[in-house]
Amino acid sequence: MIKSNIVKVFDKFTSIIAKFVSRSKIENKVLHVSYNVHIAINTKTILNNNGVNAHYMSIGKFNGHESDFHISLSKNPLIRVYQELKAFRIISKYKVVHTHFGLMPSRTGWEYKLLKKRGIKVVYHARGCNSRDWQKNFKLQPDPLKNICFDCDYNKVPCSNYIGNIRRTNALKVSDRVIATTPDLIDFLPSGAEHMPFFSPDVESEEWRPFDFSNGVNIIHVTNHPGIEGTSEIVKAIDELKKEGLKINFEFLQNVPHHEYISKLKNAHLNIGKMKMGYYANAQIESMAHGVPAITYIRDEYLNSKLVDSALIICNLHTLKQTIRDYVNNKDMILDKRSKCKDTISLLHNNKALSKQYSRIYNSF
Repeated sequence: MIKSNIVKVFDKFTSIIAKFVSRSKIENKVLHVSYNVHIAINTKTILNNNGVNAHYMSIGKFNGHESDFHISLSKNPLIRVYQELKAFRIISKYKVVHTHFGLMPSRTGWEYKLLKKRGIKVVYHARGCNSRDWQKNFKLQPDPLKNICFDCDYNKVPCSNYIGNIRRTNALKVSDRVIATTPDLIDFLPSGAEHMPFFSPDVESEEWRPFDFSNGVNIIHVTNHPGIEGTSEIVKAIDELKKEGLKINFEFLQNVPHHEYISKLKNAHLNIGKMKMGYYANAQIESMAHGVPAITYIRDEYLNSKLVDSALIICNLHTLKQTIRDYVNNKDMILDKRSKCKDTISLLHNNKALSKQYSRIYNSF
């Protein structure tokens, strides 16, 4: 708590100084603020390619992904004050600030109040566990095999961090629009929050490798956090099926670079992921874009004919073993799902259509 109070004092000090360094003209542009991740740079690139004038500021550890501005954040308090002020001079020039995860250079998000005073619009983009409430989620989803918060291997830090929650609260107080990458997050967001699907990678079906089942069915699973994915249950189901004699080549990837995952994905026949969250996410979209059907869990209330008829194979951890058995024993079912990959991406994750949705949001302010 002492450390948290020190952070709050430094942030208050920095915010007072910031009032005198943000006098530049506001330009009719959008700034995306996120961690240094491939999803953020892809978002900026896709928006630019579809007529939306967007820039991208990355914050924290640099992971090799290009951005217009990168803020590395020093542990030295005085250097960090300088970095936050320098960053705010950039941020405060934009008409719209689109914050992913509620992220700002500061720990407490002191920038939000000043942005509001300048008339700058804020889009809060909920993208992960920092927007959840594990206690509420236990009540909403009591089944451990259908709840991402059971067996949490983040140790509940993203949703329970005191300073992080101050930043999240400050962001939501001033946000002009709240959107969520997956609809399950709306359970924890203010009234009026809406689901905005992921963009999709630009992959031509001509790039897909032909499916060859002569050596068995190749199944891939990728995550940095096995606890929230249900990885142990996935591995158990695969092992039991292999003992039955099914020819399955299973690869579990953890903490690997994104390009390595994509390289492995191109040789897969099926992808398994997001088996506890209640909705699919970016890895499943990338999978379908590369012509690989994705096994995932979607809560009943989110199901519709478009999802049921898509390249997604929808089940839960209770039914996963039988689902895998059915598809491995009937390769035509895999091929049928593969044939739907391109249309699924075009219908549910069309970059041009989604860019128009973002443009309407930005232009509505």
